Amino acid sequence: MTDKNEDETNQDAGECRTAIDFDVVLKYIGACGRYQLFLVLIVYYTVLPCGMHQVIAVFIAAVPAFRCRISEIDDIRDSGNLSYDFILNSTTPQENQKYDTCNYYSRYPADCNASDYSCWNTTRQNSTVVSCTSYVFDTSTFTSTVSTEWGLVCDRSVIGTISTAIYFCGVLIGAFVGGVVSDWIGRVPTLIGAQMGLSVIGIACSFTGNIITFTITRFLLATFVMSTMLVGFVYIVEITGGKWRTVLGILIQAAFAVGFMFLSPMSLRYRNWRELQLAISLVSCPALLFWFVLPESPRWLLSQGKTKKAKQIICKIARRNNVTLPNDVWDLATVLKPLKQGNKCSPLVLLSLPRTRILTLNVAFIWFVISLIYYGLSLNVGSLAELSIVAVVLALSGKFAVSGAFAVIYNFTGELYPTVVRSTAVGVGSMSARIGSIFTPFALHLQNSVPWLTGTIFGTLALLGGGISIFLPETKGAPLLTTLPDAGEFYRQSRMNKKSKSSKAKRAKNNVETEEQQAMI
Repeated sequence: MTDKNEDETNQDAGECRTAIDFDVVLKYIGACGRYQLFLVLIVYYTVLPCGMHQVIAVFIAAVPAFRCRISEIDDIRDSGNLSYDFILNSTTPQENQKYDTCNYYSRYPADCNASDYSCWNTTRQNSTVVSCTSYVFDTSTFTSTVSTEWGLVCDRSVIGTISTAIYFCGVLIGAFVGGVVSDWIGRVPTLIGAQMGLSVIGIACSFTGNIITFTITRFLLATFVMSTMLVGFVYIVEITGGKWRTVLGILIQAAFAVGFMFLSPMSLRYRNWRELQLAISLVSCPALLFWFVLPESPRWLLSQGKTKKAKQIICKIARRNNVTLPNDVWDLATVLKPLKQGNKCSPLVLLSLPRTRILTLNVAFIWFVISLIYYGLSLNVGSLAELSIVAVVLALSGKFAVSGAFAVIYNFTGELYPTVVRSTAVGVGSMSARIGSIFTPFALHLQNSVPWLTGTIFGTLALLGGGISIFLPETKGAPLLTTLPDAGEFYRQSRMNKKSKSSKAKRAKNNVETEEQQAMI
């Protein structure tokens, strides 16, 4: 077919009378050829720093063991002869056999022997309990963390909780904005831009001088983390097909987890939080070179009416896969249905149509629940040491299950919505997940007052989310949707199929009951 002036003709007409079905083309170039696999691996690399940034707070905001800094002891030169445990035991009140390290017994140097300060341990029953104004932290694991540098313990611990919640607000914004921008300007520009943001803002974060600027830079980092994850997933789903689409889409979560894994040995090498933050920020720098390597998603180009450019990229993929396309491939892939070109759908379209409205609300709630539980179990890992073996096994089993659900919901959402709003739809779902993650630190905070309440909330919501998922359309074996009319027809047909299956099941049950009654007669 002739490509000359093809895009211009479509633009002048305002609406293309024919469209290229990319799923048909995939049958010839391969659902997952070696070139597509190469592109997928590049996207996986961009996800590695996302995993690091997402959970780095476990290390850079860690709260090591601490006690009150007591000037009567710590400001005297020979106090170095006293062990940390001796000072802790001698000066710190206990409640339920646990040290209250936010307070200490007030004493005076005149009451103590200058050589060993033993009177702190023998006369403290007459001492007054005083709140700490500064602290001494154990530096055996971390030389410096955000919590130790800015004293985010005791009464100020809520500041750390708020900072974490603001980070997840950034993830929420990134999920929404990243999806919309990706649907408007393309997958690759959004992906590379997000990676550069991770690098620049991450480096800036490592030089922040107070908790306010730290929280602001972490908020911005969160927007780029979510944009990368979202757009990277959509890109993989759109350039592959068949069973590979599901497998490779889910494995992006594995790349995210590999980022977790790399972070642990890096935290052993860089024990100062600023050095660790700087190190992971540099991981995104090579992504600038990907601008010259990653081609735009042909599926997105076709949905926007950029047929000529899409065909060029398809031909490039075929060459790299050592595949020769048949001369009539474009005729074979042409479908006779109207398709509005250059379509940039508003996110509100997901709620404007009755079928998409119900679907989107259900999907959003499921994303919310999965994220709340996933990050709840992740950020609460430090408390596992205090639990019984049975409780630990249950917690790890829950983490395994919710991790699988997180992987599946990305793929499922991408398959439920058409190309023109796919990235936006995944972004809306992910935005709902971030609302869940914003509530996570506060849900965990509840267990300090009511130990059983956090687990009860997680379990109840998980049951509700699982029940709702039963009513979603099944996408197994279905081609990716392209337009909103395609999606509407798919939802209608899926609903009819479920009603048909339900009717058949009822008839079968009635037949069995009738046969049993006749047998009894």
